[in-house]
Amino acid sequence: SPCKERSGVALCFSFFAGFPEDFHTTAGIREKTFFEYTCSPESRVVLNFRPAGSSQPYKEEVMKDVFGGIRVKEFLLFGRQELECFTEEERRDGTRILSGVRKLKSRPVPEEDRETRYGKLSELSQAVSEGNTEKARQILLDIRQTDALTSKLFTLV
Repeated sequence: SPCKERSGVALCFSFFAGFPEDFHTTAGIREKTFFEYTCSPESRVVLNFRPAGSSQPYKEEVMKDVFGGIRVKEFLLFGRQELECFTEEERRDGTRILSGVRKLKSRPVPEEDRETRYGKLSELSQAVSEGNTEKARQILLDIRQTDALTSKLFTLV
């Protein structure tokens, strides 16, 4: 479960850690990576993030207080994607705290999820990043075929 793994580089929304694995699947959180930051509810927190190893400028997002100073940002990462991120906290008294740069990593897709859309997209992302165009083409064809069959079998009334 993404909530129980704490490798030191990927941060998770710890609130979900105590919930059963079935909840993670049905709530759609198993494939997400969460960045969690806790501080005074009165502080203003800005999360800065970009693809790891990139020279792109950091994207900035003000993190809203979801409850009692807890701030959370979710990311959907595929394959071996990684993000570099850091926070800027501005306290009520004007003090500014800048965190160090941390990495968020996508997690390996569990065996039982490899045939899901997320599993296939993760596999596609990995094939593209490895330069394996033939494998990427096959995965993309499989995704398109599944989409076509699904649309024919499950039409909206």
